[in-house]
Amino acid sequence: MAVLVLDSTVKTIKAVMTGAATTTNPDFTAHYGDSNGTAFSNGENDGALNGTTPVTLVAAPSSGYQRIIKYISIENRDTTAKTITIYLDNNGTQRNIAVVTLNVGDTWSTDGTFDTNGSFKQTLGTVNLSSGVTGTLAVANGGTGISTTTAYALIAAGTTSTGAFQQVSGLGSSGQVLTSNGAGTLPSWQAVSGVTTGKAIAMAMIFGF
Repeated sequence: MAVLVLDSTVKTIKAVMTGAATTTNPDFTAHYGDSNGTAFSNGENDGALNGTTPVTLVAAPSSGYQRIIKYISIENRDTTAKTITIYLDNNGTQRNIAVVTLNVGDTWSTDGTFDTNGSFKQTLGTVNLSSGVTGTLAVANGGTGISTTTAYALIAAGTTSTGAFQQVSGLGSSGQVLTSNGAGTLPSWQAVSGVTTGKAIAMAMIFGF
């Protein structure tokens, strides 16, 4: 758990959104303790953010005290994702603590960001496609949606923009060509139709072209 400390009467923790809420501003809670070396007391603050107007989550401590911040949470109760900046305000100078985009129902806290099921959300900078991915990668994520193919076979796009790819039936025979069977049907390997090479040569000799 991350612990923050305000050691001056001019230091506060604030949060601000990049834009106004669609319907409902995110809620926040903050829990802290004050100490002057001999006395200790607990405190709490809660409320809602206010669009692009900074809101104080944790106020500065009294003179001679340190304010130890135990926990802060912000829940996106709006109907759209919201980007929020949480920062230390040191007498007017802003020092960012976190800049986070919360999907609907997500909660940012000093323990991390969690979804509506309470599951920890983690963003990876890079993913090893050999060891960091399980299952079959869907078309919508840049994959094919299929896990096996026949050697030397061709594959074609699926029946929808995000549907799994399909394998063209068979491998064809020598001299066959891949032929369209019209919209909504996979192409297939077929023998060449029309004028053969031999007929084309004979006609050229007869007609002089």
